[in-house]
Amino acid sequence: MEGVQVYISPGVYVKPIDFTYFQYLDTPLLTSEGFIITVILATSSLLSKYYTLRSVLR
Repeated sequence: MEGVQVYISPGVYVKPIDFTYFQYLDTPLLTSEGFIITVILATSSLLSKYYTLRSVLR
């Protein structure tokens, strides 16, 4: 009976990233699901800034 041989060849592939500016935002921010996610993200960001500013002013 023959055994199974496994060969592993790890490697790292480097791909250059092209950073380009965009002219418009092509995401569904104001759909039913997108609006809820947008509100959650905006609220968490604003609350974080509020509590950070509040702790600095004390």
